[in-house]
Amino acid sequence: MITEKELLTLCGQVGRVLLTSGAETSRVETTVEYIGKAAGFTVTCHATMTAILISEDLNNRVHIVKIRGNQFNLQKLDEINHLSRQFTEGRLSFAELQGEVNRIDQKVIDFKWPEKILSAGLVSVAPMMLFKASWSDLAWAFLVGICGYLIAQWAFYKVQGAYAAPALGGLTVGFLAGLLFALHLGQNADHIAVL
Repeated sequence: MITEKELLTLCGQVGRVLLTSGAETSRVETTVEYIGKAAGFTVTCHATMTAILISEDLNNRVHIVKIRGNQFNLQKLDEINHLSRQFTEGRLSFAELQGEVNRIDQKVIDFKWPEKILSAGLVSVAPMMLFKASWSDLAWAFLVGICGYLIAQWAFYKVQGAYAAPALGGLTVGFLAGLLFALHLGQNADHIAVL
């Protein structure tokens, strides 16, 4: 027998893992509500970038989860989504779902710094291929993307505020793209800055 407290705690954990792994708020809300429905409860979820509120409608219980920081981890996001689908389809028990969510939550998935830096550069170049940017702008986008990533990572650990890291990373990218264009090193600041 699943208790309301167990359900709300698990839904809060699922929502936190999803949100901190890069899921948009609507995906978090939908997944949490589907899990509640599959467990036999009417659950309402409201997610923001800083908190998740989950209520069980029958007894008006509310569970609030404070969100601190985020490190995008699409692998965790994919694993949680897969588990929620299995649970809603009845192929996974509630106890199994709890165990697997705990395992995923505790799992540290990380890459070495050279891999992260190279990936940041490659991700920055990929959209430019759609715009048919020049080879020099592609090279600058690669380097500017790496700089933006490094500043964002630094800010994540050193600056308080939920949006400081992405804001400083984006500001760095915009500033460097504009500077390269002003110095006539890049042909199109927009192509360099679009990430």
